[in-house]
Amino acid sequence: MALWLATAAAASVAFDPAGWPAPHRAEDLIANAPLADLVREFENAPGQSIRIRHPGGEAGTGKAETLRAALIALGVPGARIRLEPGATENDVLLVETTHGP
Repeated sequence: MALWLATAAAASVAFDPAGWPAPHRAEDLIANAPLADLVREFENAPGQSIRIRHPGGEAGTGKAETLRAALIALGVPGARIRLEPGATENDVLLVETTHGP
């Protein structure tokens, strides 16, 4: 199963955690072009943050926190990653770059 459902632009990636094999390794994420592009855009634009929108609840929050930990392992500062409940699709995380904290 593919990890990535759609990539409208480098600034927004829909991520299906069901396709991320266990153990969840950060290297597996960055090997995929859409997330690599998003992280590269983040690194090249001072003042941006990454927002992870998730379905909420215990399961959705846990998946978002696991993805957040992997991004931190890749060098993204944890203070610049926000988790936000309210993604529109169950079990899908929307990873976006945003301006501001």
